[in-house]
Amino acid sequence: MIQTIKLELLKYAENTSIKGISKFVKSNNVFIKGLWSLFFIVSLIYMTFLMCKVFQNYYSYPVNTMRGELMDGALKFPDITLCNLDIFAEGESPYMTKKKHSEILQSLKPKIERKIKKSFQNHLVGEKEIGYEYFESLSQHEVDERQNADSYLDKIIENSFKILNSIPGYIMSLKKDRDKSVDCPNFIVDCQFFDMDWFPIDAKCSVKNFTREWNSQYYTCYSLQMNEMKIPNGSTVRGLSLLLNVGPPYPGELEYDFSMTRSQARGVQVNVHSPGTPPNFRWGFSLPPGTESIVEIIQTERIREDYPYTNSGCSKAEKMSQAPEYNYSRDLCMDFCKQQHIKENCGCYTHLLNVPSNDTKLCGYNVSDTGDNMLANFFCLIKFLNLDQSQKCRNTCLVPCKESVYDTLLATATWPQASVRRSIFKKYIEGNCTGYKDVVSRYASYYENYNASSSVSAPKLTEIEESFLEIKLGMKQGFPFSEKDSQAYTTDAMVGTVGGMLSLWLGITVASAVEVVELICLLLNRLWDVKKPTCLRGKYSVENMKNASETHPNEYGNFSNDAIRCIDCKAVIKRSDENGRNEFNKY
Repeated sequence: MIQTIKLELLKYAENTSIKGISKFVKSNNVFIKGLWSLFFIVSLIYMTFLMCKVFQNYYSYPVNTMRGELMDGALKFPDITLCNLDIFAEGESPYMTKKKHSEILQSLKPKIERKIKKSFQNHLVGEKEIGYEYFESLSQHEVDERQNADSYLDKIIENSFKILNSIPGYIMSLKKDRDKSVDCPNFIVDCQFFDMDWFPIDAKCSVKNFTREWNSQYYTCYSLQMNEMKIPNGSTVRGLSLLLNVGPPYPGELEYDFSMTRSQARGVQVNVHSPGTPPNFRWGFSLPPGTESIVEIIQTERIREDYPYTNSGCSKAEKMSQAPEYNYSRDLCMDFCKQQHIKENCGCYTHLLNVPSNDTKLCGYNVSDTGDNMLANFFCLIKFLNLDQSQKCRNTCLVPCKESVYDTLLATATWPQASVRRSIFKKYIEGNCTGYKDVVSRYASYYENYNASSSVSAPKLTEIEESFLEIKLGMKQGFPFSEKDSQAYTTDAMVGTVGGMLSLWLGITVASAVEVVELICLLLNRLWDVKKPTCLRGKYSVENMKNASETHPNEYGNFSNDAIRCIDCKAVIKRSDENGRNEFNKY
């Protein structure tokens, strides 16, 4: 049996299409055999190395990102949110002035100190619990070593009081529904939409079209939501022109806050965001008064591949489950996820993240509450804000599979020309703001010289550029861009790469696989033949015995089937002739 298998394998090796094997088997020259064996071994090793890299790349699931132009795509003008960087521009709240807020905090300072010391004694103020990293002036060494407890507590008290006495702390103590502005004209002085050909669209645009939204950094912001706008049928908004009034400078003195996420510049913060999503004020841009700014908006339709080509996959959700009025975005989902964690533990939300709605309870800043409640919420917020929930929220909040992304490019120039100052004054101030004494006083030089025959020198008429600015937002391209992920290694490419390597280095093709199947079939057939009963094969098979009796009657005599039996591979053959019956056995 073993000899039969060896013969079949040798026959396969002599006729196979795999390079090197047949040459090695057929050749009688030692050098030729060595040459072909060396070729086969080196090729096999190097091909295996390359194949490992190919499979490694394939199962890392890489993607190609293709960027192009969607010539037949529809432009979608983004939502625009504007915030006056000076929270006092529309007037200081009669409900609680900044001075009154500071006085209340001063009266609560002894209670704050006692609360912190008590918390420290109860081990609530610890590196794992109160989130000391929130207070930037505290060093890791001081917290870990506790070498100077008094100094540590003093810094905690100082920083806690500083946070409560900041502008955001003051805003927390004010009513979210702000009183009517005492400035004139309004923050949104004028606005106009433009269509695809840059002609004005006959659609109303004024401060009434902007939604007033509470913000913990700038108190009141104005959001233009394009989904709520009534644009005439057949018109597509491609541009928006805005004239804004940031009001007079605040005459009081405020504490300077060196911050990454809050601006203390004079002017307006602008946030361009996808329709149906809230603004992200962490990354808006600021514009000063006395300027004309042209903002080029670039719309990109971003399409991603799902898992495993995107880590953890992507989300196909269209709306936020926590706030169905908003479209889904990952940043908003992350904020709401962390807010939910704080809400479950403290019963309130933090102003440092996006707040689900305007009527939600914020943690521990309203100084009109009892001091104990305010401080309890405040310390609970700090404790749970710094617990690491990022990984949990990242696993829950996936990047969207499809979203509209808006990028901006900015160019700014000094505005306005001296020759148009009086025209601006006449159109927006002179006839509309006579009932505002402070405004009349601020623009007194314009009122005095409006009817004067002689021109007024430029240095005397600077109030317009001190308070007004113009913004022109437009989509330069008449079509959106596309940024789409696609599989870098598809199944077709993988099969082609593997097949090419096998064919290049060893000549292995699909036909080679058929040859292997053929070899297996032949080996099984030979094994089956070996295990057949002796009487059914070889020299003493029934057919051979019949043929022998016919060709050599003198040697074998007459042979008939009626005397043939096979028992355990032993042939017992009987034959009869004219002289009687003779019997012989073959083992």
